[in-house]
Amino acid sequence: MSSSITLYDDAGNPVVISGEALKKGLATAWVNFDGVTGTIKSSYNVDSVTRREAGKYTLHFTDGAFDNSDYVVTTNSPESLNSDVVEAFGVEYAVLNGGSPTNKTTTELNVFNNYNGTANNDKTDFSVVIHGGKN
Repeated sequence: MSSSITLYDDAGNPVVISGEALKKGLATAWVNFDGVTGTIKSSYNVDSVTRREAGKYTLHFTDGAFDNSDYVVTTNSPESLNSDVVEAFGVEYAVLNGGSPTNKTTTELNVFNNYNGTANNDKTDFSVVIHGGKN
C-alpha cells in the first residue's frame, strides 16, 4: 500500500505527492520544549532534552530514528527579550573544532540559544525540526 497526500496549487489543481518525495518531505524528528526546565511539550522521535547549562541543550533521539547524521536542522523561539537585540538559535558549533558541530549524531544533537552574541539564555518556548538523516 502506497501512501500519498494531495495538495492544491494556486489555480486549484490537485498535486499528488507520494513515495520517495513524500518520505523526504516529512520531518524525521521535531520537538517543542521549555528551555528553562528541558521539559518536552510535544515531540516526534525526540525522547528527551537535557539542559546542560543556560541556553545549551542536548536532544536525545528515539532509537533508530536516523540512519546517518546528514540531516538539516531548523530552530526557532518566538520569544524575544528586546526588539533591539539579535538572538541566535541553532546547532551548537565549536569554533576551536574547525567549525564542526559539537555533537551532531544519529542519537543526539546539541542546540543553543544566544542573546546578543554575548550570553546564552533560556527560553520557555524552543522548537527544533529535523529533516533527512535517512538512507
